[in-house]
Amino acid sequence: MIRIIGIGSPFGADRVGWQVIDELEAMLSNENEYAVGEPELLRLDRPGPGLVNYLSPELSVIIVDALMSDSGYGNVVKLTSDALEREYLPSSSHGLGVKSALDLANALNCLPKKITLYGIEISGDHGEQNVELAPELQDACGRLAALIKAGLRAEPDNRPVTTATAVPDGKIMKKCRGQRRQYE
Repeated sequence: MIRIIGIGSPFGADRVGWQVIDELEAMLSNENEYAVGEPELLRLDRPGPGLVNYLSPELSVIIVDALMSDSGYGNVVKLTSDALEREYLPSSSHGLGVKSALDLANALNCLPKKITLYGIEISGDHGEQNVELAPELQDACGRLAALIKAGLRAEPDNRPVTTATAVPDGKIMKKCRGQRRQYE
């Protein structure tokens, strides 16, 4: 089973993870066949260590969150393990960040068999809270939702992998309950 998690809050640009889930719900509402099974879509409000409760070795997980880096406002970034190790997602507005939650999941032997992490760059967004997302962010959410949907329709081993920025490609293998688990 695939679980797609949009992390964020109902406030300002931090809503991008939730917006991607909204877009996916609209895109998938009439779908009835998936190469990988029907996905479970979740919105989590700044889960911190609670993210671990939504991870399991039996799952493939896609996580979408707001990103504050230098990749360019509105860019969609596929985060690799190398990027996480460099603290590419260093300061989460959610307290304990995604990387720390994944490290905790690994220590607790509940890291999913596959994790794909996407960030949407929001640096420099100083807009008012509770207003519409900026057009660049709305566009990024739509592009990412379409990319994820295409991956759900593809054969499991042929899912498209696309990144909008030059994040180094790298994979890390984590040991989980005696089995090797991959997260990109």
